[in-house]
Amino acid sequence: VIFGQTAGGRGGALRLLPATGQTRIRGVAGERTVDRALVESLRVGDLVMHHEPALVVERPSSPAGTVDGLLPLHRFARVSFNARERCLLI
Repeated sequence: VIFGQTAGGRGGALRLLPATGQTRIRGVAGERTVDRALVESLRVGDLVMHHEPALVVERPSSPAGTVDGLLPLHRFARVSFNARERCLLI
């Protein structure tokens, strides 16, 4: 999931490739339609993901050019949460 003003490859630090169609998502804020996309390339440490499927959730309140999102944690050998430092260790 990618949050921000990124649909259709506009702005942001990630290059998104179009994917066919849209889908519906549901969360605590309700239900909405989102675009499907492919993240062309994303490096996290030693792991490089290519053409990773993603859902683009627009957030008008996001500053232009910023990107935030959720990573597929199952791709990593170990994931730890450090609450005191407020960070995720991969």
